Amino acid sequence: MSDNIQFNEKLKFSWGHIIAALALIAIAYCTFVGVVYLLKGQFLISGLITMVITLLIGLLFLIPQQLKATERRFEKRIKWERAFIFASPVLFIMLMIPFSHAWTVHHRQQQILDSFNQTITSATGMFDQYETYCNIRTMNYRHTLGIADTADISVENANKLEILHLALLSSNYDTLKNSALAWMDKSVSGDVSTWNVFILGNITEIQSAIHQWYDDLQFFSATKLSEEEEVKAFDNTSQYINDIDNNIATLTANYSNIVGFSPMTLLWLLLGYAMLLFPYLLQSRHSKTIGTNWTLFGFRNKKTPKPSKPQQENPVSNGPDNPDDTASFSHNIQTSDEDEKYESFKM
Repeated sequence: MSDNIQFNEKLKFSWGHIIAALALIAIAYCTFVGVVYLLKGQFLISGLITMVITLLIGLLFLIPQQLKATERRFEKRIKWERAFIFASPVLFIMLMIPFSHAWTVHHRQQQILDSFNQTITSATGMFDQYETYCNIRTMNYRHTLGIADTADISVENANKLEILHLALLSSNYDTLKNSALAWMDKSVSGDVSTWNVFILGNITEIQSAIHQWYDDLQFFSATKLSEEEEVKAFDNTSQYINDIDNNIATLTANYSNIVGFSPMTLLWLLLGYAMLLFPYLLQSRHSKTIGTNWTLFGFRNKKTPKPSKPQQENPVSNGPDNPDDTASFSHNIQTSDEDEKYESFKM
């Protein structure tokens, strides 16, 4: 077997894996929402980043379980197991920054929706302002033509007023206004929530769309009849455009600025971490490790005395085949000789 981690080593599948899988799914969705807001609507890149973060979180908690379930090289692999467990809280928090940002955006939901609605209102008012501009310009043209009473207007002057009206408020203007209002009504209709990331698509598109509409209105107003006095095109420095740009800037800041972890987010992180840790906690070790004393960092405790093996009693042999017995036998003989010597001397 290779020294690398083998993913077929007697793993214990339990209800803990189901809980961890549910937690990982919820984390993946919140992470995707957070990344989308951070990247201001780049859905494809956000999806790829979410896949990488989800994979890393899964491996962060799966590898320790693999190491705990090992059948060999216990001392080496338990060191890596302890390293993953000790490092997992820090790595987990780093990987959960987009998750936290999704909850931050959700907490600012009312501010974001208010700014979005103000932007829509400003865009709607832009068409009202243009129609007011057209009415003022028509009145000035009537004054230029010397029309004081509508009842006494000549056919020629009536045709001139009709030409100006068609130039300023043509069917193209009606089409632009109707499509723009329908698009804006659809954007704010229904249950709008920051958890629906498609609202960000409306937010990022509305600014460019409104500026395009404003350019079209300027183009309609650029037509000048020969008898008209000096006229100005529809003003592109209108307060409506400024209000729209300010609202969009506030809106963008509300969903793209990163802040720290809120207390509620920390509670969600703690719950998610505990759920992801279930498979590791429920995984049993190999029976060979039972009774082995390991230190906190995965080293074997060398000071623990190993159990002594029972000694087998050997039959005592007085013959020369056993060296120890031979030495003892010679010592006894020598001692006996000494005793006899001293005893003879005393006598």
